Amino acid sequence: MKDKLMQFVILALSIGLLVGGISGYEYAKKQLGGIKEQVGVVQNSTYQAVFLAPGQLYFGKLSGEGTDHPVLRDVYYLQAGQEQVKNAQTKLIKLGDEIQGPKDEMRLNPSQILYVEDLKDDGKVVQAIKSYTK
Repeated sequence: MKDKLMQFVILALSIGLLVGGISGYEYAKKQLGGIKEQVGVVQNSTYQAVFLAPGQLYFGKLSGEGTDHPVLRDVYYLQAGQEQVKNAQTKLIKLGDEIQGPKDEMRLNPSQILYVEDLKDDGKVVQAIKSYTK
């Protein structure tokens, strides 16, 4: 029951983050002339939600801001279950266990970064990451 509640909360949070990411992208595009200016202010000591085009969302610690290839480390992403939509379960997945065997980091193309949010330590995603690492 607790796992289902956590998965529901993560799903609801990811939907909210996606909606916020789209509006943040539009703001950056209109007001700041692009996301490159925003990437330079990200703190790499905390977890961030990194929204990538087209609609991908990753969580991790971003570094190398302002470079040609910022790096996201300690990477997690959401994976929706294959069940019916009403009972869909969303899981937080750690990068590295996929069939291709990637390292736990991603070098990003800055032009594909739509939006970056710093996550609070007491937020649901960071709490789920901390639970995963225990």
